[in-house]
Amino acid sequence: MAENINQSHLEREYAKYHFASFGFSECGEYLDIYEKNSSCIQGSAHAFETAISKSFVITYARPFTDNQGLGTLSDRWTRALDERIRSLHNALVGTGRNILVAHMDVYELNATIEVKGKRAGSFIFEWPIPMVNRNTIPMLRELLDSATAFCEEKKDHLRSRITSAQIKLGP
Repeated sequence: MAENINQSHLEREYAKYHFASFGFSECGEYLDIYEKNSSCIQGSAHAFETAISKSFVITYARPFTDNQGLGTLSDRWTRALDERIRSLHNALVGTGRNILVAHMDVYELNATIEVKGKRAGSFIFEWPIPMVNRNTIPMLRELLDSATAFCEEKKDHLRSRITSAQIKLGP
């Protein structure tokens, strides 16, 4: 019986890294979409950039939250990263997801609401994370490459210890 419990744990760990890799790949696709389409956008280029940025943040941060049912992905691997890439990771997961995108913490954002004047009804705050744009894409890709490599290394290590041919999650 203990072997089944251990096997189940190994399968969940493998699934956690597999889904994280899948999410990081999806983030790479967002960057590809931006690069292929940013010059063709008619209307608000800022809206397109914001939508891609929010999608990136939500998808990138997902494995580092406990909302998958598989547990959170450790961020110990970020210790080996260059400081600017580690700071980017922390901004995306902490500030980006938790304060700006998934939840809007107006107190943390230090938002100001315009009551009178030309911008009446609008609110103003600093966007505290890098937007997806031509300037940030190389750094975001470097982060994704590191995160993906970490997950693939973990999956390779676990793969040899899993006996089943398939991992079934859920009922």
